[in-house]
Amino acid sequence: DEPININGYSPKNVSKNFDGYISVRNSIAKSSNIPAVKTLSYVGIDKAKKYAERLGITFAEEDTGYALALGGMTYGTDLKTLTNAYTTFANSGKFKKASFVKEIKDKNDKIIYTSNQPYDHVFREDANYLTLNAMFETAKTGTAKRLGKLDYEVAAKTGTVGKGSSNSDAYNITLTSEDTVGVWIGNFEGKEIGKITGGIEPTYVIKDYFEKIYETHKPKNFEIPSSIEEIEIDALELENNHILVKANDYTPSRYKKTEIFSKFNLPKESSVNFVEIKPTQLSGKVENGEIHLKFNAKNYLSYDLYRINNGQNILEKSFDGQNGVIEYTTPFYSTNDKYYLITKLINYATSQTLESEPSEIIEFMQTKKEPTQKKQVDKWYI
Repeated sequence: DEPININGYSPKNVSKNFDGYISVRNSIAKSSNIPAVKTLSYVGIDKAKKYAERLGITFAEEDTGYALALGGMTYGTDLKTLTNAYTTFANSGKFKKASFVKEIKDKNDKIIYTSNQPYDHVFREDANYLTLNAMFETAKTGTAKRLGKLDYEVAAKTGTVGKGSSNSDAYNITLTSEDTVGVWIGNFEGKEIGKITGGIEPTYVIKDYFEKIYETHKPKNFEIPSSIEEIEIDALELENNHILVKANDYTPSRYKKTEIFSKFNLPKESSVNFVEIKPTQLSGKVENGEIHLKFNAKNYLSYDLYRINNGQNILEKSFDGQNGVIEYTTPFYSTNDKYYLITKLINYATSQTLESEPSEIIEFMQTKKEPTQKKQVDKWYI
């Protein structure tokens, strides 16, 4: 989530802020604009439109820009079509065109008409459920968090259209395993509706509706397809290096994060954190007659700084539980000072302490400056 410019198109988030690295789940929950536009650029506009068209959404010929990721269409769509499209996520990726008439019976209670719209299997079950599960987070902690206190599974997506300080449209589409509900607040003239947003007023309408229709029973949880697998990943590797790897047997629970994946797209590698430790690079310089040492620390590791003096390794200082750049200043102890760093980790699974190889040794030497002599310059006269 960062500033982008695609051929002059430079979208912004509503908050005007950027979150940097962000998961798909959290970007959907926060309704972040830039990750949506980036995703459309990865998938391709034509391919994405074909999926949307299979969900009943139509486009004008002019709808060819990346603003489509944010609903930027020439004519837009209507509430029924949009809500109908979202029913696909509750139906394991299968789309069926909505019908107001389910069946017609004659006076003898004989069925003389049944709506028999065919299903179109648009999304694979694993991809469909990953999207649905991400929308659970929207209802729990995201823009539709006012639905979070409902004690059954709810998936939601909100949307707000506005310019400047006022809005013209506010949406919320919410699903349970039994119902898909769409609420729109706006007007056909596109006039301003003030500060109404999809996450507030439309969300409250849906919450009130659900509390009434589910007063005597609760909808069942959504079915998890067999192609979905739950994996524990290394949260440190994700946070520090933005890489998805499986947690290993030695990863402490506080550094594990549970996430769901398609079985066709599981993390392939396991973390080497807490199994082996690489040396930490130590750098240094001399300023004002003092030695300044610097290294980058991680709060789950410990560090021992050693000084070599007359062939002896002397522990200068230990560092523990610190994160970020560590700077340490020390005077010269002798005319030839050498320093190195040992990185350590407590392996909680084995109660052993793992140590890295020593870092590269840094050497500082004091040398006596010889006084400079002025160079004799011949003078010539005319």
